[in-house]
Amino acid sequence: MSSTVYSHPPKHGYWIGCNDRDIEGTFTWTTGEAMKTQDMVWSPNNPNNKVNLRCADEDHDQDCCQLWEYPRTDPVFKIDDECCTKKKGFICEIRGKCAN
Repeated sequence: MSSTVYSHPPKHGYWIGCNDRDIEGTFTWTTGEAMKTQDMVWSPNNPNNKVNLRCADEDHDQDCCQLWEYPRTDPVFKIDDECCTKKKGFICEIRGKCAN
């Protein structure tokens, strides 16, 4: 985490593979498994489904999950909902593989 790649991610966030596109407020992982929002470390006042007319998504709202730095003055990674069409780095889960 001391690497600048990890401590200062592009656009301050990484996609982590969950969204609530099917049912607003019900987050699921890309595997189809339900995400228990109460068990996740969300940034304050999130998820909030903020509407942004600059968002190219159909409803102009925030349906995808990102891991991001909060607060930016003393960053700790937390989860936030964000417009799905934004370009960001991403984090993948590869089953059966471990990094050394």
